[in-house]
Amino acid sequence: MQVPASSGLARWPVSRWLLDIGSDVPAPIRVALMGSMYGSLFIYFGAVLNTMIVASVLALRVGSPFLYVWAGLEIALAGLRLVVLISCRRASANGAEGPVDVYILLSLLWGGGIGLGSFVATASGDMIAALVACVSSTAMLGGLAFRYFPAPRLASAMLAISTLPGALACVLTGEPLLILVAFQAPLYVVIMTRAAWWMNRVMVKALCAERDNAHRAQHDSLTGLLNRTGLAEAIAGAEAGSKLGCLFLDLDGFKRVNDTMGHAAGDELLAMVAARLREAMQPGDIVARIGGDEFLLVAPMVSRDHARMRGEAMIASVAGLPYVIGSHGVLIGASVGAALQRAGGGLEGLIVAADEALYRAKSSDRCQCVVAEDHDDESTLWLPELLEAPTIARAAAKG
Repeated sequence: MQVPASSGLARWPVSRWLLDIGSDVPAPIRVALMGSMYGSLFIYFGAVLNTMIVASVLALRVGSPFLYVWAGLEIALAGLRLVVLISCRRASANGAEGPVDVYILLSLLWGGGIGLGSFVATASGDMIAALVACVSSTAMLGGLAFRYFPAPRLASAMLAISTLPGALACVLTGEPLLILVAFQAPLYVVIMTRAAWWMNRVMVKALCAERDNAHRAQHDSLTGLLNRTGLAEAIAGAEAGSKLGCLFLDLDGFKRVNDTMGHAAGDELLAMVAARLREAMQPGDIVARIGGDEFLLVAPMVSRDHARMRGEAMIASVAGLPYVIGSHGVLIGASVGAALQRAGGGLEGLIVAADEALYRAKSSDRCQCVVAEDHDDESTLWLPELLEAPTIARAAAKG
């Protein structure tokens, strides 16, 4: 679905109110849902063609100056609404701000024109004109509810202004059959409004479920950081950017916590570590948990000194202060392997080099950052293999 304008992009208070679907709907869902109001151009042309034909036929039959004006306005509105609709669709595709308020205003003018045209045609006393007007306006109720269900308040307003004026004219005629229509029209408006709200709720639930599933597929359920899948997608988009560096972090002493305090305490500790890493993130950072007590950060880095500084800051943020688990204070360490992307080098080799640097950090003094040398071999592993499991040598070093 296109990325559309949302109620947050509407400037006028009345527009914001008409587009409001409740504070319980997440902003991304609200943005996605609003896009369907722009709909397909085929539906737009169908509705506009119908109203132009009906307005023209009624004007010729009744001969009312107002109906001639209405027919002319329908033609003018059709062109203007098309320009605004296309502008909104293009803005949505680019994630930009479109003329949402103008789109809503023109939609209301179009619906109001239908209502007033039906009123004049029905009040004229010409029963055939009244029948055509009533059938045309009521036939559009389902389409209006369907097209504007992303904003049920706007749908309700469109239904009311396009239908109720004609129902009022039916009462004024005194014709029994038309009075029956007058009582039916408000009922149809209520039913279609309820239908719009129902479709809105169903779509919100579906989009929320889709969003949650996508989030779970790309994020670690324990820490909320990216998982292997999310990391691979994130760094694929970062590969074309500036020179990147990679920090591979492994906790020192985590096994002791797991063995002495239990796996629940270990899980709590991992979540706390992730929270500290998240707080220390800088713009452009990609942070992930790739398994066990291993975390990875990919970020723009300009030099080996910069990589070492980031690695030491990463260690300080994770291991600088004790963690409180239950009534116990727990102090752990962290080792980091860092590497810089070579000119023309891929991210696979970058992560492999950081992994090898981490092995050296774990093999010597703990709680240090080792930066890979430029001549380090970057061809021993590929990224999918590395993200599947730690290297055998480093796994042995952790023991």
